[in-house]
Amino acid sequence: MKKLCVVLIVLILALVISTADSTISVKEYKEKVATPSDAIASQQLNIYIGGITTGFLQANLELQRMKSPMLYCQPDNFTINMKNAVEILHQEISLWEEVVPKAFSEMSISWVLLKGLIKTFPCK
Repeated sequence: MKKLCVVLIVLILALVISTADSTISVKEYKEKVATPSDAIASQQLNIYIGGITTGFLQANLELQRMKSPMLYCQPDNFTINMKNAVEILHQEISLWEEVVPKAFSEMSISWVLLKGLIKTFPCK
């Protein structure tokens, strides 16, 4: 039993460490965007941003289903696509870089995108 607990703890730690390392900071994002000739990196960024956006959408749908306050409230007749998400992300990066440039470079782009979605589509 003790051996099983140790194995489970090691597996959980490995999962947590690999998940924590999978975020992309603003600094990393800007470096990857600055080299548009790297098609693979560009595609990976699009997949990553698409995943973040889909995750926020799913969270919002679940919050709505539970009749809880949503993260953001996009209009019913508007669908967030990759172009919209990237535009919102870039606007938010520009804004925050002016306020706290050094600390901001280490922020996760998922946090930045969420802040942008909340500001772009506020709930009333």
